[in-house]
Amino acid sequence: MKYLKTYGIVVALLLISASCDRKFEPAEQENIKTITVDPEINSFTNLTEVFNSDYEVIQLESKMQSLIGEIENIIITDSKIFILDSEKTCSAYIFKENGEFVSKLSAYGDGPNSYREIGNFFVDTIKKEVIISQTFPAVLFRFNYDGLLLGTKSIGEYARTLERNSYGNLCLFTANVYSPSRSLLYSVIIADSNGVVKSLYRPVVRDDSKQSLFLSNNFTSFADSTSMIFPFCDTIFDISKDSLKPKFVISFGSHSVPKSFYNNNFKTPFGKLIKLLDKNDYAYCIEPFYESLNYIFFYYVFNSKRNSLCFYSKKTGKIFNSSNYNNNIDQIVHYFAASHFISNENKLITPLPIYKLKRVLKKLQKDLSKEEFQSYYKKNKKLVDIAATAKNTDNPILIIYKIKDF
Repeated sequence: MKYLKTYGIVVALLLISASCDRKFEPAEQENIKTITVDPEINSFTNLTEVFNSDYEVIQLESKMQSLIGEIENIIITDSKIFILDSEKTCSAYIFKENGEFVSKLSAYGDGPNSYREIGNFFVDTIKKEVIISQTFPAVLFRFNYDGLLLGTKSIGEYARTLERNSYGNLCLFTANVYSPSRSLLYSVIIADSNGVVKSLYRPVVRDDSKQSLFLSNNFTSFADSTSMIFPFCDTIFDISKDSLKPKFVISFGSHSVPKSFYNNNFKTPFGKLIKLLDKNDYAYCIEPFYESLNYIFFYYVFNSKRNSLCFYSKKTGKIFNSSNYNNNIDQIVHYFAASHFISNENKLITPLPIYKLKRVLKKLQKDLSKEEFQSYYKKNKKLVDIAATAKNTDNPILIIYKIKDF
């Protein structure tokens, strides 16, 4: 194998001036918009109120090299589907838009130029590369679309998740993991492409576990913008060239967590903290969260459970907030917490394991009359045919819904 050059670029965080040390908090500015959500509303909403009735199904090719353990992130760009499995196989996968397998990208192992755990990935469509980030220490692994490891680059001590904004800067979320190093006093680090730190940010509430425990994603990119949010924070931030600015505040009215709550419960064990949040009827833990040019999509917790899924239109201010979406499109998917929002195309992609597809269709066939199921088959032929031929161990299918204008 071709010798892989390792770029040893060390981030000298101890030498960074105090001017880069910034807090981020919901600043009271006129240009910050408020998204008002009433968590007590538990309306029954048909899915066709939010999405077009037409949907797309992609069957990911299943072969030994292409089998995915658990989908953590999906990117659709450059006429390809990029999938990250950071938990089971510690790999990324590339498929064509029709589901045909292209390559597997992995450097999992203990030797040189390998990683033990990964946090996130992003795609460079200009260079035709996929960059996978190792969490600790923070290292970038560069692959071409064929799965060949091109090189590595050290960018610091820790990066729970990582994103690259439109300016080419790296946005690292450190999750406040304890370390004697000054770098890990911060939650967000913005560095240039060589790993040189440009800005450091930390939350007003300094508590490691409370900032990251529910985190499934905290950066979302669309068009020329990158946004982020913390699960235990009500503010959506815009990441520009080297700064972090609040742009939206999500308000739950009387159910919003007071600013003093986390400060007063700084040392409260996490389990007890959650009970206090529920006891006080607070809405919290805004995640997963995605933003596109026209919409914002997020879940939140209320009354001890993941209560509602919200779709907010940035153009009209209209919001759909429901814990009870009726899937009157395909009657298959009823839980969207595992969904991924493809921001540039306003599409919601829901991975569905084959065994779940078979289970739901079996129940439908039992509940519907013969004539009703025949009618269902005509509208959803591909789903039924996949369930009849696929194995439970095959890759999940992707069901793609397109958000309508509202």
